[in-house]
This record gives sequence, C-alpha cells and structure tokens, in this order.
Amino acid sequence: MERTVPIRARVNDQLITIEKLPTSWEELLNAIHFLGHAYNFTVFWNDHPITSTRELVLSYLNNKAEEIVFEARQNPNPMTTMDESVKADYENMISQFTKFSTSDEAPVEPLTTTNGVLSKEDLLLVIRNLTLKAKDKLFESGKKFIAKRQEFYGNDEEKYREVVMEQLQFQELLIMTCSAEAIQKHGISNEIFENSIRKYGSDGEIKEALENMSIEAIQGAGDVPEDLSEDKLKEMLLYSCDFITGYITEHPQINPMEVMILKSRESDEVMKRFGYDELQISAAMTKYQIETNPNFGEIRTKLNEVTVKLFGFNPMEMQR
Repeated sequence: MERTVPIRARVNDQLITIEKLPTSWEELLNAIHFLGHAYNFTVFWNDHPITSTRELVLSYLNNKAEEIVFEARQNPNPMTTMDESVKADYENMISQFTKFSTSDEAPVEPLTTTNGVLSKEDLLLVIRNLTLKAKDKLFESGKKFIAKRQEFYGNDEEKYREVVMEQLQFQELLIMTCSAEAIQKHGISNEIFENSIRKYGSDGEIKEALENMSIEAIQGAGDVPEDLSEDKLKEMLLYSCDFITGYITEHPQINPMEVMILKSRESDEVMKRFGYDELQISAAMTKYQIETNPNFGEIRTKLNEVTVKLFGFNPMEMQR
C-alpha cells in the first residue's frame, strides 16, 4: 500500500508524523508508541476507535482530507484489582515515562559515543543503573501483586487472570520507565542503546548484565529466608515441575499467553503449599547456584523437560 497523504498522530499536545505507512494495526500502535512516547492508549480516527487492521484500512479509504490524523487517547488505569497505592504508582510511571522520553533537559551524567555506539564500560554502566533503579520498585510492587494473586488463586479464576495480566503490564511499564530515565540521564537515545547492545551482545560481561536486567534475575537478587534450605528448595522445584507437567497434560493446547499465566499459577501453587513466594524462591535459586550446583542435576533435567514440553526446545541444546 503506497502512502499518498501525510500520516500524523496527535499524542497529548504534540503532533507527530509517521514517515512509514503502517500497514497493520500493530504497526500503527508501535509507531505512535515509539514516535510519540505513548503508553496504554487507544487510537482514534474521526472519533472512531481503530482496534484492528480492517478499521485502519477503512480509515485510509474513507479519508478525504489532505492528511490523515489519528489521535492517541490515554486509556483508564488498568490496575483495577489493585489498591490505590499501586494505581498511583502506575500513573506516576506513565508520567515519568513521558517526562524522560520527551525531556530536553541537559543530561546529568552525559556519556560520549563513537560512531553512534557507547563504549563497553559505559554500556555496562547504563545497564547496571537501569537494573538497580528497577529493583526496589519491582520488589515493593511484587509483594502486593503476589498477595492479590493469592487472594483469588483457586477462588476466582477470572479475577486471578486479571491480576496476572495487570502485574505483567506493571512490570513492562516499570522496565520501560527505568530505561527512559537511564537513557535521559546519560544523554543517549534508544537507538544508541540498542546499537551498543548489538555491538557488544556476545561479550560475556554484557551478556551477564543483560541477563541480570530481566525480571527473573532482579527477583533473584533479594534476601533468602533463613529456613529456606537447599533441600527445601529442591523439594519445591520438583513439586513445581510436577505441577506444570500435570497442567500441560490436562491442557495440551496451551497458547503463549496461557504459558505466562501458568508461570504465575505455578508460583502461587508452590506458595500455597510451602509458604514461600516467587521472590524468595528466585533468591534461593541464585544463592544455591542451581545452574551449576551438582546437587541440582536432577532439578536441571526436570526443568529442561518442562521447557521442552512448554516451548518445544531444550535450553541446554541452545547453549552448546
């Protein structure tokens, strides 16, 4: 499809131009997100919501003006099952994300680039700052989401699924906001950050830093209860593997979104039975070095088997 008129989108008080013609609804959302620094929004054209590729194409066909202008309207706060503090945190992150993404203030700790790429040392600095920034908020919010999930687990499936999805949205926005803050602080762009990661992606230190930036790794950086022994961890992980295997057997046609929900479901089942939450278990997995500890050989085999059943590949094969 060839673009014949300018395509723009109004995001808050700014009017952005979309240079490349979006040929799908997803492409339109991504363009507005990246160019307009928008998050949690619905796109409208002439007051009609655009929620599918079909509606996008119809807007192109029905447009009679010399340009086509979409409008991104902020959606209501999606943290509907959570308390006011979580809702306020979410709203604050939206504001912070917009602020850092559009700020023209001078960077606090500017970094230099060579050919649009950071040095390895500076890239490590940005990644570690980002991870550290996300850690406290992730732990604080994580405890609240875990408590809310436990409230509905096994009692109200619909509400339970809502909480899981809200937690995923919260975590995604948290990482995005921390990334935007780190990028603004050091006076770089998303493109520079991503290009730097591509350049040094195979470096051991960079790979480790990126792995530590994941939600799972950040969760593993917490404290381990004194009574959570190595043997107790093994018992819980074996139970976890058996639970997932049983669930997959009962639900063989499981889609990617259900896999995400299953991850929370498994954590809540383990907590219900043993009394330890996913933050404590992740920290224990880090403490007892389950990836290399010979005492966890059986566990690693079980985890690999579960991964194969869920995703169709063996993670150990990919490391060879």
